[in-house]
This record gives sequence, C-alpha cells and structure tokens, in this order.
Amino acid sequence: LAAAFNGAGPGLGAVMLIVIGLATAYSVDLLVRTGVKADCLDYELLCGHFFGSIGFYLVTVCMWMFATGAMLAYLVLIGDTVPVVLYRWTGISILGNRKLILLICECLICLPLSALRDIGKLGKTSFASIVAVIAILFIVIMRSPPTADAQGVRDLHEQTDKYSFEHSHWAEAFGAFCFAFVCQHSSFLVRNSLKKPQ
Repeated sequence: LAAAFNGAGPGLGAVMLIVIGLATAYSVDLLVRTGVKADCLDYELLCGHFFGSIGFYLVTVCMWMFATGAMLAYLVLIGDTVPVVLYRWTGISILGNRKLILLICECLICLPLSALRDIGKLGKTSFASIVAVIAILFIVIMRSPPTADAQGVRDLHEQTDKYSFEHSHWAEAFGAFCFAFVCQHSSFLVRNSLKKPQ
C-alpha cells in the first residue's frame, strides 16, 4: 500500500483509502445481511441461490482464480526476498537457493494454512504476521538510511512535488487499493467463526 499511496499522492491516496474502505465495509455488511435473510451462510451458496448453478460455478471459478493469483504473487515475493536475506544473514549458499526456499515455504507455511477448515484458528498466525511486519518495518527504518548513505543513494523525489494532493499514478494506486480490500469472499467464513454472530 505504500507504493500505491506514493503513486496516488498523499491527499488523493487518503481519500481513495477512506472511500474504498467504506465501500468495502458497506458491501460486506450488505452481503452478510442478505445471506442471513436468504438463509445461505456461504458465499458460493448465496450466489447459487440468486443466480442458479451458473452463478455458483462462476463465483467458484473466480474465487479459485483470485486465490491462485494471490498465492503466486506471495510466492514471487518470497522467492525474490527470502533467499537473498537468508543468504546475506547466514552466508550459507543452500539458503540462497530460490527453489528450495519456495518449496519449504509452500510445504511448511502456505499449505498448512490453506488447509484449515475454520478461519478462527488463524488468529495466532495473524498475530505472528503483524509482529513480523512490525519487525520488518523496524529493520527497514534502522538499516535503510545507513545503507543508502553508504551506497550514495539520494532522495529520488527531490525534483518532484511529493506533497502535492495527487500524483500521476493514481489509476494504478486505485487498483492496488481495491485489491488490498478484497475480502467479500471471506465474509461468511469470518462471520461463521464468531462465537455470537449477528
């Protein structure tokens, strides 16, 4: 989201973030209320209820394509970053092997997490993920300025007005914000995992 915010500009980025967040909250609320009224507490079944078997199969294929694309994007990020970091930290050449690291991450992390039947069991994993993001953020904040100075990197935005309301890449930022807020397919999984769903 940081790159999207930079592409949109601080003002337009904040507006888009708020509008897309509100639209997402409204659509999830509407989806769950519709499911409760139709007595279909599953996203695919709800689409099948209103659009027939074509709706059921269409949304199932779309959800599969979205999940597959997201998983591949995560694997590309893991493959581009984790082997490099592990090799630089340890100096062990086998830890720099992209295919091996991808295989280990896929078999030991992605596969077990995607095999869970109850999304409520992801609570501890989500907490660990937040802790890892905070640790990465701390490391980047501490290591970036000395590394940039040592490599002679200057501020790339010195020539542009980085505090203007909008920047020229707002359309790409809009797509990134929308992708980040896609959660409708998980709304019933989350609702059904609550102790007292409304």
